[in-house]
Amino acid sequence: MASSSSPSPTPVLPTLRDVARLAGTSVPTASKVLAGRSDVSERTRTAVLEAVAQVGYVRPSGRHTVTTAAHARTLELVVDGLDGGWTTRVLMGVETAAAKAGLAVVVTAASYESGEWFTRVTSRSSAGVILALVPSQDPHLAALAARRTPVVIIDPENERPATVARVGSANWDGGRSAAEHLWDLGHRRFAVVAGARHHQFSQARVDGFRSAVERSGGMVAAESIRHADWSTTRAEEAAVELLDSVQRPTAIFACSDAMALGVYRACEARGLSIPDDVSVVGFDGLPQTEWMRPRLTTVAQPLRRMGAAAVRLVLSGTTPDGTPAPWEQLATTLLVRDSTAPR
Repeated sequence: MASSSSPSPTPVLPTLRDVARLAGTSVPTASKVLAGRSDVSERTRTAVLEAVAQVGYVRPSGRHTVTTAAHARTLELVVDGLDGGWTTRVLMGVETAAAKAGLAVVVTAASYESGEWFTRVTSRSSAGVILALVPSQDPHLAALAARRTPVVIIDPENERPATVARVGSANWDGGRSAAEHLWDLGHRRFAVVAGARHHQFSQARVDGFRSAVERSGGMVAAESIRHADWSTTRAEEAAVELLDSVQRPTAIFACSDAMALGVYRACEARGLSIPDDVSVVGFDGLPQTEWMRPRLTTVAQPLRRMGAAAVRLVLSGTTPDGTPAPWEQLATTLLVRDSTAPR
């Protein structure tokens, strides 16, 4: 006799009422926050966004959601400032791919800490949102997921939620290729000028560099790694300290082209020649590195392709609930120029 089994209970999904209760506000107010309305205090907005992230609320799919996405003809790109060549190259890739899809791109330059960008983005109907260099655990990501808005992050600062798509470059491999190039030139005393300590992609570049040196039989001492937070000025200060050390490095790897410029300035201040006294390798492959003298050897990221890939992922829509979102990692290329030489 076959045994009968009772069906598994249907999981109870969190509701907007649960969000409102946890945030200490009303359901209509919580709904206003998710709709991007500006007539809500910053304190209440923060409480609602944190509650959304905590309970994992997602708006039920329905005719309104589908209709809005189907008729949206704009794509949101949110960046933390527009003053860098990195952003410009990514934007070019996004705009080209979006134009082919018949979409216009709306660019929002905003500080992620303020949360102002979320109000601006959610006040408009869009086909999706691309975030560049955003903290991956930002509660605004959960709020966008709650709205069933397709989201892609380009180079997240830290480990992304599994449900958010990501596009980036092969940072570890890029660091490795820089180290192998310098090792093959005969260098054995290395230093690294890294970005921010908490940025995942900066640490990957450092780890790739150190791993390649150690695999070849060398070492990059901890005191030879300085964090300059992506600032040219701080990179110059860090490089001066490194160049003044007893065991002066013969090669410096800067984790961005902007910081490599700071290393150039430090070498000039100390009367050192590049590459005769010190070889320098950057990271990004920005066009302006061709204008540096000597021309900078750098690890080039495919920034335009990263922007285009982000558009493609956004237009593919959201992933089913609980399904891991895609992660695309594009290869880097070492551009050997005039700032590195045999030792």
